[in-house]
Amino acid sequence: MAILRFKPLRHWMSLQDEMNRLFRNVDDDFYGEREDAVWAPRVDISETPDNLIVRCELPGVNAEEIEVDINNNILTIRGEKKQEELTDSENYYRVERVYGRFSRSFSLPQRVEGDAVSARYKDGILLITIPKAEEAKPRKIQIEAA
Repeated sequence: MAILRFKPLRHWMSLQDEMNRLFRNVDDDFYGEREDAVWAPRVDISETPDNLIVRCELPGVNAEEIEVDINNNILTIRGEKKQEELTDSENYYRVERVYGRFSRSFSLPQRVEGDAVSARYKDGILLITIPKAEEAKPRKIQIEAA
């Protein structure tokens, strides 16, 4: 009968290796280091008493390539970031920027006035202002003394 060395952390190390592999793959997808990586622009969504404000980072995207729509209280931003032509006269050491089509959809937290939405694009930031519907705006209730 062979004597086996006892390794109490054997299963733990295997689990740690699997977790490292999992996060390494997520990191590669996120930072575009894999060929099949998907690009998704970063978005901030905030609220004022009258509006929802969406700020979307779209550096290097032409305004003509961006489409915004609201349907059934879902905001969708889609478009395409086109790749600059790589020339044979330059030797590239690293190409990290991600290009291609993108689409982001968000469920809006309350009723909005879809017909009064405005969008402005400046310096690579898309600013979308979405007015809240009257029934969604906060109201102060007057209390009557009896």
